[in-house]
Amino acid sequence: IIGTTNANTGVKTSYLTTIGDNAFEGAVNINKIDAPALTTFGSTPFGTSSASLTNLQYVLLPAYDWAGDAMTNLQLLINNSALVEVDLSGTTNVSGVTSLVGKTNLKKVILAANSEIGASAFSGAGVAGDFQIVNINKIKSVGENAFANSALAQDIKFVNTVKAIGKNAFAGTAIPSFDFTGVETIGEAAFQNATALNIVTVPTVETIEANTFNG
Repeated sequence: IIGTTNANTGVKTSYLTTIGDNAFEGAVNINKIDAPALTTFGSTPFGTSSASLTNLQYVLLPAYDWAGDAMTNLQLLINNSALVEVDLSGTTNVSGVTSLVGKTNLKKVILAANSEIGASAFSGAGVAGDFQIVNINKIKSVGENAFANSALAQDIKFVNTVKAIGKNAFAGTAIPSFDFTGVETIGEAAFQNATALNIVTVPTVETIEANTFNG
């Protein structure tokens, strides 16, 4: 565990800002990385294996921008099937190397406000009945299949930030209600087989494409 939490205030503190090459090579039993001030990784901080951290469940790096460091992203996110909680609030683009597709043990994700959620970013992710995405109401864009067949079951109300929702974006989810205020276009099959959806508010929507709410 990297970083500490004040027992009286609950505030996390850490002086650690940088982890260099091979600093934790071979440390395969790391369970949690909690480093609120960390901004920089070397190119291979956990060694050269792309799947070396098979026991890592918690990745809490609110100051880290996940836009680079491909190997680190592979080790901490993409090839890490044990993930339970991840803080992505240091980046505003969740796609590609920050994708959490198929992470079925995932229970909590923290996003930055105004995040752009790319294609299939959370597709198939989450524990059914126990999956939370913090700041989902404040995201800026939603790509195709972004949350498709994930365990997402939160009420959604965008704060006038999203103009278009991509194809199949929320298909197969368990969202109970969705307020589309500010949204102009809902993509094809965006909520197909979202059978828990029972309240829909569409005050600004201009286009609802084919099969949007089918099923």
